[in-house]
Amino acid sequence: GPRTTTNKLGATFAGPIPTTTSLTLLSRLRSYDNAAWQRLVDVYGPFLLGRLRRRGLSDSDADDVLQDVFTTVARKIADFRKDKPDDSFLRWLQTITSSRLLDCLRRQQRRVSAIGGSSAAEQLEQIADTLADEDWSTGANVQQTVLARILQVLKTEFEEHTWRSFWLFAVEGKSTADISTELGMTGGAIRNARSKVRKRLAEEFHELLETETSPPDPQ
Repeated sequence: GPRTTTNKLGATFAGPIPTTTSLTLLSRLRSYDNAAWQRLVDVYGPFLLGRLRRRGLSDSDADDVLQDVFTTVARKIADFRKDKPDDSFLRWLQTITSSRLLDCLRRQQRRVSAIGGSSAAEQLEQIADTLADEDWSTGANVQQTVLARILQVLKTEFEEHTWRSFWLFAVEGKSTADISTELGMTGGAIRNARSKVRKRLAEEFHELLETETSPPDPQ
């Protein structure tokens, strides 16, 4: 997976964010644009499946919960707001995912209880506790994983060196000097590439990403 030693997410969005909403994924989701929903599934599906499998779900159960999560998102997306700085799509998505996961585990518990088992009840209690302690919106690793996935989805929209230079900066935490050495690009070309990809990210995804922190751009 991507290296997450340095959280570049804030720096990724440093500078003005376009005010247009015509292209934002959120606005398209609210109008039930099929391509937008596919984009959402492509970006967040692998991340959510990974989280669910780490909770001990089988592939089949994880797939079922994921379907429940996206069904709930579709039903409630009109209610999500990013009006205040602490409004968070990741936190909102986490709440839905946790709820659907616990629904699945309760169903499992009822089946196990019917045949006299108790381990499922203990597992449910432990997972409920750990879910309550998590906050995806402040987890640098979670944010970095989502950013990396978005970049993978957008990769075909950019020339290889443009995309690669941004990946090295935003995901791997490389400095401009290191990127220049690795890709043979000038500092100006690297900054131009960064600006181009950042603008694309901002216009479609800024409402769905955590952008409150702004660490300085590495030189």
